[in-house]
This record gives sequence, structure tokens and C-alpha cells, in this order.
Amino acid sequence: MKTLHIDEVQEVDVAPDGWELTSENGWGYLALVSLQESGQLSKIVRVPRAAAGVEFRDIVDDAISSYVEDTAEVRYAKNFLEWEWYFQKPRGSENFWADLNSEVYKRVESEAPLPEENYQAMLQAVGALYMTSSEN
Repeated sequence: MKTLHIDEVQEVDVAPDGWELTSENGWGYLALVSLQESGQLSKIVRVPRAAAGVEFRDIVDDAISSYVEDTAEVRYAKNFLEWEWYFQKPRGSENFWADLNSEVYKRVESEAPLPEENYQAMLQAVGALYMTSSEN
């Protein structure tokens, strides 16, 4: 089962200018795993979270864990919420989440995709978005 390798992601004090904050939900977590799996680990950084952390952390942890394991067969890294996660958007992407959604939708062949189909579609979509940006 795939998981986000937190210790392999560069830790910085402040996110680089222009980098996008990842959604703290299953979709955001899967996007980071997809970046990692498509060889784009250098496009992710983590910033230590303020001492207060995430409100209702146990609930958020459980929700993300259930989502990624049930819909994509990806293991959730329990200390994910200890950091804020940022990623460098592909060149030319004004709205990464809309671009990603569009690319995933193109690749999912069934109306009710199996977990592996869903994850593979996201992995291919991330690869396509970043390959296109490197060609520009």
C-alpha cells in the first residue's frame, strides 16, 4: 500500500512564494502521494504547524485515513497534520484543483471506479499536468 513518505519531503520555515497550500483532506493527501509517486517530490515542501495545530485533529485524521484507504487503497501517514503542506503548481496552471479534477475525470472510465482505478487516474493526471508544464 502506498503512503506519503513525510521524512523524504523537504521541511522549510516558510513556503516558497507562489506555492499552493494543500487541502487538508483526502483529495489533498492523494495529490501529494501522486506527486511523490510520479517523481515530483521536489515540488512538495512541509512547514511546521503552529502549536495550536488542527482543531478536531482526531476527527480530521480519521476522515482522511478512511477516505484514502477506502477510495484509493493508500495508507495515511498519521503525522500528516503536524505540518502544513505546500506544492509548486505546474507552470501555466491557474487553478490546480480544477485542472486536476478535469484530468482525473478524463481518465476514469467507469461511473463508480474501483479504488485502484481512482488512484491510477489521479496518478496519471498529476504526471500529465507536470509533464505538460515541463515542456512549456
